Amino acid sequence: MNISIEERLGLISFEVDRERHIKVDTSLCAECKEKTCLYFCPANRFTLEDGKIKHDYEGCIECGSCKFACPKGVVDFNYPRGGYGVYYNLRFRVLRATDFKIFEKTHAALINIKNFE
Repeated sequence: MNISIEERLGLISFEVDRERHIKVDTSLCAECKEKTCLYFCPANRFTLEDGKIKHDYEGCIECGSCKFACPKGVVDFNYPRGGYGVYYNLRFRVLRATDFKIFEKTHAALINIKNFE
């Protein structure tokens, strides 16, 4: 059974904090020709509006790809404070993103979800 990215994202719950866990200096984004953030964020938290990069941290799946994808280094990524952020619901187990020790495990978990019993 193949599950689309939309269905996978539907398996995620969020506890949104008022304090941003990702800060983006968008004043430098205008100089960026690549705008890789528009392509690397699997949750589409970066958008281009009126020629300017906009970032919304709510709905972030905490993979950290934005930090590594930005060629200008303007993304300051941190995990949310304790009790906030994303919860992955995998086979009826709830895992916090910070339970994963490295990005690869989080990424693999999202990609390899295929069958729910």
